[in-house]
Amino acid sequence: MASGPYIAQQVRQSLTEQSQQGEIIRNLVNHQLDNITAQIVSQAANEGDELCQNAIKLAGWAIGVGIGNTANLINPQRFILGGGVTKAGDLFWHQVRQISRQTALPEVDFEIVPAQLGDEAPLWGAVALAETALEN
Repeated sequence: MASGPYIAQQVRQSLTEQSQQGEIIRNLVNHQLDNITAQIVSQAANEGDELCQNAIKLAGWAIGVGIGNTANLINPQRFILGGGVTKAGDLFWHQVRQISRQTALPEVDFEIVPAQLGDEAPLWGAVALAETALEN
């Protein structure tokens, strides 16, 4: 529900079923629905496309529920989020934070922050693992 490809697929499906919605995103892709990506969905949402805003909110809701439930189980101090969907802007981040707080128990305290290394975080993690393996 929260991956870029899933968001794009859901918006394409909604646009196919509801021909009167999504004027902004339709114009962004020149009515070529196959050209829709999560990045374009995010752009359309930021420009006021209600259909795209709802898709971003749904992704934020899904991640927020997951974070809230995980916080209840293991009580970490911080969640670090990376990947393309995290670039969706304030609408996404607000939804994630709001839903995660609603899902988590009141006494569970945590913060949610964007990854500092961006999309390269997995690469740097792999490098660190390789270095550790070589040292041992």
